[in-house]
Amino acid sequence: MSNKGSEDPQSFWVRWLPESVNQALVDRATLRALFENAGWLMGERVVKMAISFFVGVWVVRYLGPEQYGVYRYAISLVGLFTAVTTLGLDRIVIRNLSSSEWSGGEVMGTAFVLRIGGGIVTMLAVAAITFSSNDKWITQLAVLIVSGRLLFVSLDIYKLWFKSEIKSKYTVWVRSGVKFAYSGLQVLFILLGLSVISFVTLYLIQAGLKVFGAFIMYKYVSKNGTTGWEFDFELAQVMMEDAWPLIFSGISVAVYMKVDQVMLGRLVGEKSVGVYATAVKISEMWYFIPTAIAGTVFPKIISSKENVSEKLYYKRMQALYDLVSLLSYSIIVPVVLSAEPLIGFLFGVEYVGSAEILKVHMWAFLFVSLGATQGRWLVAENFTRFAMVAAILGASVNVGLNIILIPSYGGAGAAWATLISQAASTYVAYFFYKRLWQVLIQLSKALIVPLRLRAALDGIGDILRNTKK
Repeated sequence: MSNKGSEDPQSFWVRWLPESVNQALVDRATLRALFENAGWLMGERVVKMAISFFVGVWVVRYLGPEQYGVYRYAISLVGLFTAVTTLGLDRIVIRNLSSSEWSGGEVMGTAFVLRIGGGIVTMLAVAAITFSSNDKWITQLAVLIVSGRLLFVSLDIYKLWFKSEIKSKYTVWVRSGVKFAYSGLQVLFILLGLSVISFVTLYLIQAGLKVFGAFIMYKYVSKNGTTGWEFDFELAQVMMEDAWPLIFSGISVAVYMKVDQVMLGRLVGEKSVGVYATAVKISEMWYFIPTAIAGTVFPKIISSKENVSEKLYYKRMQALYDLVSLLSYSIIVPVVLSAEPLIGFLFGVEYVGSAEILKVHMWAFLFVSLGATQGRWLVAENFTRFAMVAAILGASVNVGLNIILIPSYGGAGAAWATLISQAASTYVAYFFYKRLWQVLIQLSKALIVPLRLRAALDGIGDILRNTKK
């Protein structure tokens, strides 16, 4: 019996694929590595989602709406600044590491220095905003503690090297290990009866452990560690010229993903944030699905444009939109119909107000799914500036509607603001750009996919078969 599988360090996930797919991967080392890399990333997300959900439910019930609202407010406010901390460099760094124009040491060293600067600036900005806009000491302290995560985020460029080398399993090991430890300590904190400040401190510690673990793995796998890292001013200019639209896109996305909880905290109070965040916890737990699907299927769709025809390329893009849309409906409808008993069973009577919020917020998942797919297409077709403008439109609509709706409708108003802003950035923005009306038509078809189910299933079957080839 051959022991090839045991010798192949990339064989863990591949061995679970159907035999026909395994045969297609024989002697295709790069494709096999891509499957293995995707498997580790998907596996990490599933494990993290399961652990986060069940332990998270316990944390929500333990802290109660008031303290949980403080916890979520701090995380959301800091989350608004994450895009500035990373400087939109993630994709740029991965791209440049694969280029022969710059050495790996120059790319890593330059990105490291740039992101350290971004981390320090954003931490100072968070501190200034916190002390000028909130007079509750427990909220101020929680935000300041969580803001330390921004520095760790800026340091975490090691994972980008692993992605560029298609070796994500190493960072998955680290992050999964930290996640298990973090969840276990959360349970211990509950049993010990500790306060919300203990939980936000633990949140900061786990962010630091992820970076430290990734650094250790990087030194072990890359052999050279940080030896040879250097800052290159010319490269820094090139990277920032490429990254600035992505910074604004990232800030805009962060705004319409996080600003609702921040504004609820300022306009209504931390308790309303706790109730609202409970509904968001359920609706956002599905967001990894369209990202994982698009990451797996999209590269093959792109190749059909280069190797077959543009007509087939757009046909398969329609099928991809249909696929994520159909999956979204299959998740949204059951969750909306069971919102009241689901909230009551998981979180208790204190969070009964979350059910109405969930019924609205859950529908945003449809536009999030389409956005995760079209985002890759926009980058591939070099429409990054349109993506930036669309994201800014969504953020502006979100902030405006939150200002109007939250004072009168509280969390339900914030949920409607999120839904409408997601629709604005993912769908409505295309009305204003004639060159992309073809995409608008495809998105429109995807939104009514239940009415054209048979045609959609035929197209979905085609791209799934093509992905296995």
